[in-house]
Amino acid sequence: MKKFLKILLYVFLALFAITFLLIYWSPYRNHGDDKKSIKTEVFIEAPAEYVFNYMGNSENAKKWSVFVSHIRTLNEQDVPDGQAGSIRRCFVNLDESGTQWDEEILEVVENQKRRLSIFNMIDFPVSAENLETNQCYEPINKRKSKLSLSLYFNSENTSLATEIKMYFASYKIQKIFDKNLTNIKAEIEKQFLNQKVQS
Repeated sequence: MKKFLKILLYVFLALFAITFLLIYWSPYRNHGDDKKSIKTEVFIEAPAEYVFNYMGNSENAKKWSVFVSHIRTLNEQDVPDGQAGSIRRCFVNLDESGTQWDEEILEVVENQKRRLSIFNMIDFPVSAENLETNQCYEPINKRKSKLSLSLYFNSENTSLATEIKMYFASYKIQKIFDKNLTNIKAEIEKQFLNQKVQS
């Protein structure tokens, strides 16, 4: 019996240590601002204005997203795509079944920032409320810019259970963000170069 209890204690301590390390190294952390977030960025050989306009077109998502099959705008007859108040539905599957969610653009600072809320999450193994994402566009020079994506909770009253879920889910989310930004960079630089060659 003592041997069994000792093994049980070791297993518990090992699980505790693994959990602690996964939380400690999680991509969900403070990045020098006031909120914990998952954040990633990429430098793009194109002006910030060009990147801003590209990201404001929901049709482009099917070219760069490794997670979303396509995005359908829901109120484009009232609010132009990419502008504050625009609402869109993101589908993981081409036939629009299964995993999906809605986004509303809450704030737009021309050529600098878009802030979006995420809601109506369907068919996710782990989901949470009060999620927002920022797209930040920073000019480096006339031909180069930096695009940053971040995901965070917009409420300070996030439960401990939700925070813990985010610590673990952040590993997968970070990989998706990184792959998406690699694809965005490739697509924009290809389009921008072709546009320069034609003009």
